[in-house]
Amino acid sequence: MKSIAVFFTFFISMVLTVCHSSDSKSNKEQETADSTFIRLLHYDSVPFKKNSDGLKAAVNYIDSIYYRLKSPRMPEKLYRYDRIVTFFYQSRLYSVAIRYCDSIIQLIDNENAIAIYPAQYASAYFAAGDSYAHMGNFSKAYDFFFIARKRAQQYVDRCALSDYTYRIAISLYKAGQYNESMSYFKMCLQPTNECGREIKYLIRRQELLSNIGLCFVGIHQPDSALRYYHLAIAKIKNEIYPDTQVSETSVAIGVVYGNIGKAYLLKGDTALAVKYFKRNVEINSLPNHDSHDANFSFLNLAELHLIQKKYDEAAVLLGRVKASIDTIDYDDTRQRWLLLMSKFYNYTGNIAASNKLLNALLTLRDSIEIRQREFKEMDVRQYIVTLENQEENKQLKEENEKKRFAMVVLVGAGLFLLVLLVGGVYLYRRTQKYVTELTVLNQTIELQKVQLEQRNKDKDHILRIVAHDLRNPIWGINALSKILLDEMQPSDKLYENIRLIHGASHSTMTLINELIDATMDIDRQIQTSREDIYEVINNVVEVLKHRAAEKYQNLVWLDVGKSMYLSFNREKISRVLNNLIFNAIKFSHRGSNIEISLTATSENLVIAVKDHGVGIPAELQGKIFEMFTPAKRVGTAGEKSIGLGLSICRGIAEAHGGKLWLESIENKGTTFFLQLPIRT
Repeated sequence: MKSIAVFFTFFISMVLTVCHSSDSKSNKEQETADSTFIRLLHYDSVPFKKNSDGLKAAVNYIDSIYYRLKSPRMPEKLYRYDRIVTFFYQSRLYSVAIRYCDSIIQLIDNENAIAIYPAQYASAYFAAGDSYAHMGNFSKAYDFFFIARKRAQQYVDRCALSDYTYRIAISLYKAGQYNESMSYFKMCLQPTNECGREIKYLIRRQELLSNIGLCFVGIHQPDSALRYYHLAIAKIKNEIYPDTQVSETSVAIGVVYGNIGKAYLLKGDTALAVKYFKRNVEINSLPNHDSHDANFSFLNLAELHLIQKKYDEAAVLLGRVKASIDTIDYDDTRQRWLLLMSKFYNYTGNIAASNKLLNALLTLRDSIEIRQREFKEMDVRQYIVTLENQEENKQLKEENEKKRFAMVVLVGAGLFLLVLLVGGVYLYRRTQKYVTELTVLNQTIELQKVQLEQRNKDKDHILRIVAHDLRNPIWGINALSKILLDEMQPSDKLYENIRLIHGASHSTMTLINELIDATMDIDRQIQTSREDIYEVINNVVEVLKHRAAEKYQNLVWLDVGKSMYLSFNREKISRVLNNLIFNAIKFSHRGSNIEISLTATSENLVIAVKDHGVGIPAELQGKIFEMFTPAKRVGTAGEKSIGLGLSICRGIAEAHGGKLWLESIENKGTTFFLQLPIRT
């Protein structure tokens, strides 16, 4: 046993010596990072202008020096990539900047050098996240900011870590997630209060106070926003820039004044809002000030002038903003300018110009919405949990790899000393430990699976709520557009636009209704009552007769006046019948008959809806009841299909203990059969 102890002491000493030598080599490499190459590439020494020629010249200058090196080391490789990332980012070529960020990350990963270059590693994720945010891909930006923060917190102090948290907060704010953004801003505020009185932390504190105020405005709490804005102004005047003559002070205060104006506007205090908007304009319209921020105050003042019918004053302000965005274009400024110019032309009688700008606004909004939709619809809390789990699993995998490596080393040492028995016992114990850990890990995965299934149910519940909330305003648009159509003549100037609005809102209502039905839990117990099935069929036929008449079709239902009571859910069966008859109208030719009949036995009744239309090809009949079926087709008059209706109908039929099926011959017609049990 004494000889074994001596060996292990010797073995561990050798391992530590190797590790120490490696660390010393890495440290020496870091100490020599300020090489001739890096000195030549100082930020002030590279020729660069924000245009294509300036960018090309800067990159060529960097590479001309880099490729003179015989054996470039890691610091020089990283510094080259970092400088190129900076220039592409400043030139707003964000996709190229991201590719170079990936090169930095891959280079450090391949060398397994995260612990040696933590700042460069985190900064690469940081820059990639900033680039994705500028491109409007906030979910991807959030991924990179999260990873940057996760990596940084292992190697940097709380003060430096707040920079990474700040970027996450900014990306959430840009995506309109104000409550979540406010939480991260407040998370940043506490560390900066503990970081002393360095100017960068003082500036960050006032930014955080102002940004928290912006979040309160976003959730319509202007009084709370004003409290944070006044704290920000006090900090600017008393702590950051005590000399009120410096331009940095006036710029910072001007920005906050504009924010205060928006808060008073939200409160309904127009006089104070105008006062602070004018203060903002007076400051940030000056040379070397924040002209982008001043544009927002110009736009706010222009909107107030439009409301007050001061069109000349509004035109002057909108003209100033137009000149500015023609030089430097921002999506948020251009959106607001397009909206207000459209209103201006509408108020002054130039309807054609108003509509042109409104179409441009809708196109821009659609483009921005497509970029941001994924992030806005994302459940942020759940997303954070998912990312945390991924990171924990990755760390667990890394730890297991380290443990396996340690096990191999120990087994090798045991074989070297021919202590097979001792090594075997040790290996057995280590293996048992890993089996236990894997068992626990499997249990954790199983638990996460159950949690994910529950979250899927929660997602469906949220979708139903959203669809319900959308249905009322869409129904209002549909009803109002119908009233306008009834009061207008086809020759009227806006008749076609109103008709398109009516058709679009009707299609949207149909989609919302089918989404609600598609997300409901069909397997749950359906509430039934004793109802007259003949009366239900008759009501559906009467409602859809006008729809059939539009195509000169005839609904044939001969059993009017009969009666038969059974237990079913009146609303849902009406929904099924409405869908079957409406489909028959949609896929039948003009002037044809659609026949509705009912047969009953002692146990079941069967309702048949028969048309003589286009029929369904045999290869599509097996897919017709699938949700979002690929078998959906266009009606005989160009009517569109969503692909949800028949799937929902079959679910309702089966929930009643019945069934739904079809018989069809292509180009001759289709018959749908709805069977319901006759319960006593």
